[in-house]
Amino acid sequence: MTHQNDPKYDFVKNTILEKVVKGYIVGDLRKMLGIEVDPNAHGNLNFPIALYTFTSLEYLGYLVSSRPLTELNGHGYTQKRILDFITHHFSAQDKAEVFKLENEFVKMFRHGLAHEFFPKMSAGISRTNSTLWSKSRERGSWVLDADIFANMFINSIPNLESKIEETDFYLRVYERYHLKIEDTPENLLTTTTTFTGPSSGPHTTTLLPRDNESLDGDMGSINLPYSQGDTGVAGIDEDMSE
Repeated sequence: MTHQNDPKYDFVKNTILEKVVKGYIVGDLRKMLGIEVDPNAHGNLNFPIALYTFTSLEYLGYLVSSRPLTELNGHGYTQKRILDFITHHFSAQDKAEVFKLENEFVKMFRHGLAHEFFPKMSAGISRTNSTLWSKSRERGSWVLDADIFANMFINSIPNLESKIEETDFYLRVYERYHLKIEDTPENLLTTTTTFTGPSSGPHTTTLLPRDNESLDGDMGSINLPYSQGDTGVAGIDEDMSE
């Protein structure tokens, strides 16, 4: 099926998939994975790689899940988003491996890393194991290998790309993506937004690309310098009005 005449498909394919997913999300993750592990030393990015992967899964799960928004924004929404993405886009083998700990997976690792710095229940994160799951020598607790988990996510992106060819799927991604960036610059300093993303260099400030919207906002009396490099806010210029 061809969608070449639909600018919404073009935006999902060229901006959301190619730029945001493959460029920002996977690009940053590959850079982190490329940092060599120094055995028995500090600063090996165990926690950042794992948390970044969970964050990416949660965001993309929101975009792609077939659940209604009321479920994806209500109680337990983080787990629903993450598990939905894994269920529908990870390979069967990777999904089966992850779901050995399905009931506690998000709570133990994502919630612990995001809210308490450490995983919950004395669980651990590694970067040098040969399997996704292992147990710690100290307490026999669950240990998640960050590199294997991250690569499972990276390997799921071709499955995501193939789903974008389905009309209902890409339209859902398009609409939800833009719901995430409704906040305007004048609200940026007074409300919590999802407007910021990862920064990959000394002259790079990454923001979600917007489609058919002006970013000129009233920043009041605050005098800020212009950001350098790719800010991630440029989308296609075509008029999307119905």
